[in-house]
Amino acid sequence: IRHAYVVQSLGGSAWVLVGQTWGPAFTGATFTNTLNWDTQPGVLGTAIRGGQITFGNTFGFSGGSLLTAVALGDLSGFVSDVARKTTPALVGKLVATIKTGFGAPVTVWGAVFGQSLKIVDPITGNESSKTPYAFASGVAIPISPVTLKMNFNYAKGLTGLISAGMAGPLSYYTSSDSTKTASGVAYNIEADVAATKDVGFALGY
Repeated sequence: IRHAYVVQSLGGSAWVLVGQTWGPAFTGATFTNTLNWDTQPGVLGTAIRGGQITFGNTFGFSGGSLLTAVALGDLSGFVSDVARKTTPALVGKLVATIKTGFGAPVTVWGAVFGQSLKIVDPITGNESSKTPYAFASGVAIPISPVTLKMNFNYAKGLTGLISAGMAGPLSYYTSSDSTKTASGVAYNIEADVAATKDVGFALGY
């Protein structure tokens, strides 16, 4: 089962989701769908579909709206050498939609991720407590017929969030007989051009 969840309204625009589906770590359609529907740098593979409890709300303001979401879930699939989980993951996310008058609204998003885990040292086999974390952000700027999209991720320990494929780099390594944490960044920039109603192309890095 890939997606199995229920959503309950909490009144107004607030809601709670319980079950398995895309979590707040996932922001769809921020990179060319024909290249990689999983979108932002990293965040690849089935780990982005996980069990979760997510609370969300949308606030309107003059010229746009702000979606807020906080989730409890599991990010251990983005971390190598996990022995066991000591706490649920905590994910917070903001997505702002801003009207500009130049086309579709601009979308700006940001998220922070973290989870306490017990890690097995890949050399010594010893366990140690680690709290891998990551920050992510992105923007989509539509100025018809061009949409500019950019994303940036920083991860320490959560190296699955900065992978270029299904398997990310090692999250931890041994140096001077102790377990060290790997970190890194990933980013993309892309321009989507709608040449006609039915034909378009994209250039990205």
